[in-house]
Amino acid sequence: TPIDKYAFSDEGKPSVKVYITLPGVEHIPREDITVDFKRMSMDLRVRGYEGSRTLRLFAAELRSSVEPDKCKLKVKPGMIVLSLRKQHNDGMRPWERLRRG
Repeated sequence: TPIDKYAFSDEGKPSVKVYITLPGVEHIPREDITVDFKRMSMDLRVRGYEGSRTLRLFAAELRSSVEPDKCKLKVKPGMIVLSLRKQHNDGMRPWERLRRG
C-alpha cells in the first residue's frame, strides 16, 4: 500500500525532514521498518502494519541529491521521521517539494 500522506520541512538547513504519521508504528519490530537511501531516491517500507499490511513511501527522484550514509530513520510514538542530509554542492537551497517534477 503506498503511503500518500506525509509532511516535510526544509528551512534551508542541511537536512530535509519527512514526517509520516502512522498510529501504533512504535509497536512494529524495528527490523520490519526499513529504508534504502540512495543519492537521488529513498524507499521506506513498513511491514506488518495493522497486522499484515506492507506500506511503502518511494521517491524515485528526490528534489535534489542527498548523502545516503548521513540520512537517518527514527521511529517515534505514532510517527516515522526521515532525515535526508543534502549534498554539500546543493548550496543548502530549500526544497519546495520532496520529489522532482
